[in-house]
Amino acid sequence: MSNSKLVASSLLMLVLATGCGGSGGDSAPPSTPPAPAAEGLYNGTTGDGRSTTGIVLDDGTYYFLYSFVGNPNLIAGVVQGDGTSTGATFTSNNAVDFNLQGLGVMPATVSATYHPKQSISGTVSYPTKGAFNTFGGTYNPLYEATPSLTALAGTFTGQAATSAGVETATVTIQSSGSLSGTGSSGCNFTGTATPRAHGNVFNVSISFGAAPCLFANQTLSGIAFFDANAKRLYTATPNETRTDGALFVGTKP
Repeated sequence: MSNSKLVASSLLMLVLATGCGGSGGDSAPPSTPPAPAAEGLYNGTTGDGRSTTGIVLDDGTYYFLYSFVGNPNLIAGVVQGDGTSTGATFTSNNAVDFNLQGLGVMPATVSATYHPKQSISGTVSYPTKGAFNTFGGTYNPLYEATPSLTALAGTFTGQAATSAGVETATVTIQSSGSLSGTGSSGCNFTGTATPRAHGNVFNVSISFGAAPCLFANQTLSGIAFFDANAKRLYTATPNETRTDGALFVGTKP
């Protein structure tokens, strides 16, 4: 990915309701309802032709996975962070782009607009690179489905990625939420998936085995999304300091 057109997609939320001033007596002051947030699942593209699958959670955390240019099935990185929303505009000053094409981990900022449950679009800027990229996505109503461990259960084959590279991996998830997997490098891992209270998303914790795992004997936490229509699983688990992370995209029969 070039420095002039990186990647991105991302964004935010958590809008706090503010009370309006009242006058006199014991009457309760009227309140202003919270503005609609950008929470949801978005499918779209970046300005340099990458496919994106993005999740914005109810707590403002977001994960936008992006593909290689011209190859929507091969994962190239994820933009992750959180931010705030005002009206239809949102910003994030702590975005991190975990790029798997040799550019490493890059700090970024996000400026975008959204139409609730319709679309999102904006710019991701990379101050240390003097570069930026645009993105756009359409809201996917699959976000409103109830996350089901029964539907999630199965064996997924696909691509696992870290800063060390991309490899073929297999992940098996039980209806209890326990998971296990292995990569073509010989790295083995176990973990759990737990449905979130908001949105068709799972909280995921992954514990890696010994070498050759890049995160040997470490546990990473993040999210997973299961596209039931495509039978495709997306997971993103940054490390605690957000200096690296592990990604997986795979399908089951």
